[in-house]
Amino acid sequence: MLEAAKRLLLTPSGGRFSVIILLIKPPPESACSFIRSLASSGLDLTFHDIPPSEPQLVQAENEVMSSSQSQQRKRGKTIMRDIHALHPDHVLVVEFNERGQPYGDFQPTLANFIGTITRNGLVLPLHFLDWRKMSTNRLNDAWKLVTARFYIPNHHRRVIMQMMGAAWRRWRTEVKATSYNSNTPLEELVAIQPIPHGLPPQTWEVLCNYWKSTESQENGRKPSGIEIQQLSQRSRKKGGAAIDDESIRIENLLKETMDRLLQDKPEGTQSLEVHEEAFREIFGPEHSSRVRCLGAGALPSQVFPE
Repeated sequence: MLEAAKRLLLTPSGGRFSVIILLIKPPPESACSFIRSLASSGLDLTFHDIPPSEPQLVQAENEVMSSSQSQQRKRGKTIMRDIHALHPDHVLVVEFNERGQPYGDFQPTLANFIGTITRNGLVLPLHFLDWRKMSTNRLNDAWKLVTARFYIPNHHRRVIMQMMGAAWRRWRTEVKATSYNSNTPLEELVAIQPIPHGLPPQTWEVLCNYWKSTESQENGRKPSGIEIQQLSQRSRKKGGAAIDDESIRIENLLKETMDRLLQDKPEGTQSLEVHEEAFREIFGPEHSSRVRCLGAGALPSQVFPE
């Protein structure tokens, strides 16, 4: 058979055999002779040149594999050890359909491999918070890690980056779902040891601060005056119970006012509008440049929806 210069993958195709030949650059003469002999035998051949290996990716690749192995022990996630261990001169050929989407036998392998990269905080850290703000250098490094193991033409990079972005977002969502508790004070969250999922300390702190700052925004909207009043008058230590009798009285009064106002409103009226009207009826209009319950510095334009 051939020397280390090539690798053969034999797959049945309509009663015949298709041979996918992966060669290093430049292919040795022995490889060329072997290919000619296969072609003369009537086999279907698919030939792909392999880009030269890039030594600068070795360290990053080792970091990805090391991190993935750690995640395997903790989370049971696939780590694609065999793919990470592939020699740089041997890559897997990924097929793409007419829409530019990967498919075929290696599509699941590619997707899982991308997952191991996005879960590695050294390559694509979560502290960027928004995938669109990920630095170009980091995206280029991630692309190189993929193309060091898979043969993917450059014009398919956009699709691979989309897959990577989706996997990165899923990973951040999983970290929050499994490690973050909205009832835990920020100071205690940041001090948790060991840090969940092996995240770098600065990344975990950034995430906790970000999640705390967005807690009051339900479904992407800003809180109403009533919601602010409830948050400020309830105790987290007591499971969200009202702090005192006066707070209970005010909450009951607000509820009664809202129920009454809703009866007089046409069907389809947004509850947020009724919230604000009930709040103003009980507490009076907001003072200029101030927002109740939020202390100094909070402006109405920053807090209340337009």
